[in-house]
Amino acid sequence: MQLSVKAFEQLGQYAGRIPGRKIVICLSPGWPMLSGPNMELTKNEEEVIFNNIVALSTELRESGITLYDVDPLGTTDSGSFRTFYWESFIKGVRSAKDAQIGNLALQVLAFQSGGRVLNSNNDVTAEIETCVRDANTYYILSFAPEPADGPNDYHTIQVKIDRPKLKAQTLDGYYAQPPLKAQ
Repeated sequence: MQLSVKAFEQLGQYAGRIPGRKIVICLSPGWPMLSGPNMELTKNEEEVIFNNIVALSTELRESGITLYDVDPLGTTDSGSFRTFYWESFIKGVRSAKDAQIGNLALQVLAFQSGGRVLNSNNDVTAEIETCVRDANTYYILSFAPEPADGPNDYHTIQVKIDRPKLKAQTLDGYYAQPPLKAQ
């Protein structure tokens, strides 16, 4: 997982130099989430995980990357605990004491970046086509963000559509930083 997180950070840094929107389709069942009731983290570990969450989330957002996770195992593990456990971690992490390794799961990163998790179909080609269709239809919305109360201040984003059958796929939130003080 650490290698994958580092690779995504490097990908974000590279992609940030290229203008425009990008999608990254991962063909993976995800990596182990290593989170649960018997998993105790030290304060230092929580801090490291939180800093990784903030850095990776910010890097993906600023570089215009939307992640998609296509599980090549498809229905082989459909209905297993692993195929939905990631959903326990999709809410934005507001502080280090709330950070868990599961918050860095590939599926969570995909969801929070505005992408999708496709894990219940054996037709990998069709799943990739779904990702490409999503990428071809989009709007760019901008807004004036609220000022940050402090470093790594998490703000939730919600886009509502006035049509019952439509749903916006968007970033789940972002980490705001206080303005730099003039010296």
